Amino acid sequence: RPRGSLLVVALWLVVVMAATAVALARYLSTETRLARYDLARAQAKAWAKAGMYLAMQRLAQDLGSAEGQDESGNDLVYDWLGDDWGTGDSGWSVAVPMSRSESAPIRGTLTIRIADEERRMDLSTANETWLLRLVGDPAEATAIIDYQDPDDEGPDRSVQPPVMPKNSPVKIMEELWDLPVLSAGSPARSLLQEQGTTYTERAVNVNTASAKVLAALLDVDGDGRPDLDPAQQLVAGRPGPDGTLGSEDDCRAVRKDLAAAEQLATCAAVDHTWLKTLIGQPDVDVRSSVFRIEVESAIERPTVRVRVMAIVKRGASAGLLDIDGTPFQILRWQES
Repeated sequence: RPRGSLLVVALWLVVVMAATAVALARYLSTETRLARYDLARAQAKAWAKAGMYLAMQRLAQDLGSAEGQDESGNDLVYDWLGDDWGTGDSGWSVAVPMSRSESAPIRGTLTIRIADEERRMDLSTANETWLLRLVGDPAEATAIIDYQDPDDEGPDRSVQPPVMPKNSPVKIMEELWDLPVLSAGSPARSLLQEQGTTYTERAVNVNTASAKVLAALLDVDGDGRPDLDPAQQLVAGRPGPDGTLGSEDDCRAVRKDLAAAEQLATCAAVDHTWLKTLIGQPDVDVRSSVFRIEVESAIERPTVRVRVMAIVKRGASAGLLDIDGTPFQILRWQES
């Protein structure tokens, strides 16, 4: 009987030790996978930051080179959708190898997108007329203006529930989301996220702005509505006769003057009076200085995605970064 009892105890010990070994192996396997994932995420995050510097380098190189010369031999400096930085919606991809060897397998990819903020309307400086033409609702336009108007005191009781105004220009668009007319899911909020900004200090680039933004700046016929038809014709005509952005026949304004407006109107088949009036406005330009950079870093094994978005000002006097001799100021940085 003692021998039988010892055998039973020994068998139980073997079972317990085997179960412990299995549990320990699973734990170590999980820890290994977690460590591998943490390492991959750290790598992806580093790549995304490197992609951000790569995008700023492209912007710096573009600023340092003229687009050509005019009839008098003066350098032409302007920004347009066919520029080297104009990546479009698809962006530009960079394959990242596992090592520096030319034959090394691909570890992951970077996707970089650059868009100027001057294609949008600055909500911190736009007047009520522009906002009304953009959003189409007087209540929404008035609410945005009243929230920032420095002359207002106390809560705005014209909306329910009452909202305490900021009484100064908004720094980020999210400050406006407390307004009931811009609640989550509202069409106006979606429109402002696509067409609005708070970083450009007013100027709109005629070569990159959307038809909605361009139309909101002007009402030549005086009917109180945005001039959407000529704005849409201008945007549709930008690719030029060959229909491809980035070629020499693209339609763009090379200077901010009436002669350039005439050339652009002829190229894009747009009403000359409307376009000359538009370019003649002090709030319209042909250059951009603030850019939205989006970088997505992807690793396949393990599957990791890191996204970084930054708003940068090129040529800023108070730039904290120097990229190829061009100062940059980071106005916003967001990681996900």
